[in-house]
Amino acid sequence: MSNHKKIPTVGLVGLGNQGKKHLDSILDLQDRKLVRLIGLCDTSGKKQFSSMNVPFYLHYRDLYLKAKPEIIVIATPNYLHKQMSLDALSMDIDIIKEKPLAVNYWDAYEVLKAAQKADKLIATTQQRFFSPLFLKAKTLIPSLGKIINFSYRFTLNDTTKSWRWDLEKAGGGSWLNMGWHAISVIQWLIGDIDSIDLTWKVNGKREWDYKTDHSSFARVVVRNNTIGSIFLSCAYPKKEETLKIVFSDGILYLSRNTLKVFKRWGKQQNYHSSLDERFIYTAQLEELLKKIRNNNYDQIQDLKTMTTIQAGINSVYSKSSLIDVEGIHNQRNNTFYSTNTVYADF
Repeated sequence: MSNHKKIPTVGLVGLGNQGKKHLDSILDLQDRKLVRLIGLCDTSGKKQFSSMNVPFYLHYRDLYLKAKPEIIVIATPNYLHKQMSLDALSMDIDIIKEKPLAVNYWDAYEVLKAAQKADKLIATTQQRFFSPLFLKAKTLIPSLGKIINFSYRFTLNDTTKSWRWDLEKAGGGSWLNMGWHAISVIQWLIGDIDSIDLTWKVNGKREWDYKTDHSSFARVVVRNNTIGSIFLSCAYPKKEETLKIVFSDGILYLSRNTLKVFKRWGKQQNYHSSLDERFIYTAQLEELLKKIRNNNYDQIQDLKTMTTIQAGINSVYSKSSLIDVEGIHNQRNNTFYSTNTVYADF
């Protein structure tokens, strides 16, 4: 009896900046015979990738129907994710996709319910979970005592007129696109968020107008009553992502390239990572493929991230800062769910 495991077939939709990174990771795993790339799709760029000897499609449905991949990687603008995901699920295809899970809570819930009905999984990427420094921080946190407060800061200077700042295409600006990183990392390292107060800035600061928020600031409280803050901006002079956590027995400072731990008695530990981004993307894809194969990817955590983002938006227009899951769910669905019932659906 053969112990040979069938190599899963993969297709990729979207060959922009993120799509090319996912393509590199697919090719890395293909070299190790862990996946087989059987189709690419993009509205342009066919000549650039024609030498790969992989079928190229101009419409994603053609890739789904003709190549018939077992898993599809979606790396397109946000507004395309929902229909691409629903169509994939209807054709019995598992999904690995770029963040966010959806452009709002209700689309996220609809897609996850469709995945449940099809007995398929949707895995949303988050490279921070596979960064050696972020993983090291997670192991150190329990040894530093009680968390007193924290601050997450993510800034960059986007001078392009990209789809990310068009409300119809992106679904949201800094709070949705950059906030997905902030919320998911905080939930992973510190705990689920109970309440959130968000303020944001929408007015354009360049020769063109943002059609959505370009900067946002939130005050959050996690389950253990720890207060923290989140600052996000795509209109800031410097690109930087940092997380600072103050503990009863020290301080942890984390960035993409550096991890510093200051112990209470003056001892300092420094960690650095020289691994390139490609390694992290490849490690991420390998792990997500395992989770899909073993049917153990936690989709509820992604729905919690989406719920928290939606609650932040709601807090801009209301006086309530509590994350009211059933209230958000009922806001559009006209149904009556409790918090436990919403998540228990999955």
